[in-house]
Amino acid sequence: MRKLVRLAAIALIALLCTLIFAACGCSDSGRGNDANSNGNGNGVDNNSGGGNQAAVKYVDGYCFSDGVAWMRSDTNQWHCVDKTGRINIELQAGEAHISDFSHGVALVKRADETVELIDKTGKVVSSPKTGEYDRIASFLNDLGMILVYKHINTFQVTENQYGIIDKDGKWQTELHGNSILHSIFWARNVITRASFSTASYIGEGFVMVPHNNEYMRKQQLYNIFTKEIIEDVTTQIIPGSAMGGPDLYLGLATAKNFNNGYSIFLRYTEYSYIGGSSRSTIYKGSVCSIDKNGKITEIIKNVYCGESAYSNTGYWASSARLSNYSDGLFYFDEHIRGFYDISGNLIIDLSESEYSIGYYSAFSNGYCVSYLTNPQGTPYYTLIDKTGKRMFEPKYNNFVSISFKSGMIVCRGARRDSDQNHYNTYAVVSASGEEIFSFETRSGNGSVSDYSEDAALVKKDNEAYFIDKTGKRLF
Repeated sequence: MRKLVRLAAIALIALLCTLIFAACGCSDSGRGNDANSNGNGNGVDNNSGGGNQAAVKYVDGYCFSDGVAWMRSDTNQWHCVDKTGRINIELQAGEAHISDFSHGVALVKRADETVELIDKTGKVVSSPKTGEYDRIASFLNDLGMILVYKHINTFQVTENQYGIIDKDGKWQTELHGNSILHSIFWARNVITRASFSTASYIGEGFVMVPHNNEYMRKQQLYNIFTKEIIEDVTTQIIPGSAMGGPDLYLGLATAKNFNNGYSIFLRYTEYSYIGGSSRSTIYKGSVCSIDKNGKITEIIKNVYCGESAYSNTGYWASSARLSNYSDGLFYFDEHIRGFYDISGNLIIDLSESEYSIGYYSAFSNGYCVSYLTNPQGTPYYTLIDKTGKRMFEPKYNNFVSISFKSGMIVCRGARRDSDQNHYNTYAVVSASGEEIFSFETRSGNGSVSDYSEDAALVKKDNEAYFIDKTGKRLF
């Protein structure tokens, strides 16, 4: 009988210990060398949930991209988080992210300055440490690929070679000598968040290359996959010496980023001089599009493109306003002012309209920010749809800038109080005109980003966090 009592007591004690151990969460299934271990100590156990991350305070960050965002904690460590605040990757001290995630990969810089391509678990996809190449030259974010560089010095050849590696770590373009790409990257040791420095990557493998790094209109459109110069604009020179300034070049002006499969640009084809002290040059040409295959199409012909002038006070230039191609339309303020489709058809005629369009305005989610004034000249803003219809009663515009992306308006302004203290003001407005979030802060101590993937980044009172489209904080 006593033996049975002792056995029952031992079993009861063992059961109580098990329950206490479980309640304290002291199991062996936590962080360790299991889930997401990548050899660099950056992986975070996906089974740990987001609750244990609630105490992390973030002071800086970047918008969501590919479902995740980079955030910097108050301990100066970079975390890759999802929309619940769950940490997918925790970079080590001295490490930093270089790019946002795209197609499941991103660039990070290690403490030894090595830049590597990683996936969303922190696993290294491609690294110069393998010896296949010397360094990563740039991240082609729209494709999830990297441009890599290697210096070759053999008896047969001494040259700088470039190649392209995809998100799976596979070569898409083998290493090859390339004088155009080398002219862009030769002086760079460690890349920054920007994809290119002296050149502009416009997407789909196309680069706008300043030829010989001279005047901005002397450019080439280059395909890094096919290694072809799609358009060389150095064919005709306008003799600037006769005008008292540098030589100018007809041809391709700066192209807009690819969107919806196309890039839009101005092509200068004609010029004429205007006499007088200003010594002006007027440019005419056409609006062109380029598709993913490099095919260039003139879509609006014989239009004013811009002008430049030289005087005793210096040089100035202006260009016709041309927006990105977005949501099936682009804005052009010459010819007939309004929005056009990719074939050059006028869809929204604003030539007689009271609306004006901001310099960076473009359609998004079926709407575009438009500006107007009342009879006394007071500024207001609203949204218009693709028929030109007003979406809400115009709201007073006391802001410096207004942007519209992902279906939300973000307004940014500034003011001074009676003591001449500077304040920044921010407001988030829905497509129906409802203000869902706002705040004011001393100048330089706050911001609200444009919406990306249904979230906007707020920086306020030395803290960074995200809000959704109702103005609610995400985590």
